[in-house]
Amino acid sequence: MNELEEVCTLLGQHLDIDSRELQPLFAATSEEILLGKLTDLVRYLLDNDRHRLFAAAYRMDISERMLRQAIHSGTSDTVALNIAALIIQREKQKIETRRRYRQDNNLLTD
Repeated sequence: MNELEEVCTLLGQHLDIDSRELQPLFAATSEEILLGKLTDLVRYLLDNDRHRLFAAAYRMDISERMLRQAIHSGTSDTVALNIAALIIQREKQKIETRRRYRQDNNLLTD
């Protein structure tokens, strides 16, 4: 599984979205496309289900300070884009940490 697929898998878990909502994210062929599709989803959640978005941000362990900055960053389109970027950045950090931890454990057992 490549990093983009891993990010999408984590997004599905953390955003608590069904396969219909998740499908466009998995269809992304680059991080830029994923960012655009996730921005659309974040915009929808901001307008229709803020609680689900903020609960997901909590589960993803996104910094409250950074989330607050994104919320106050301008127009609703800018806010959605900035939150989506934070989400992707955080999920990529988790993937990298897990890989590093796995490698460190493999070195210890050898």
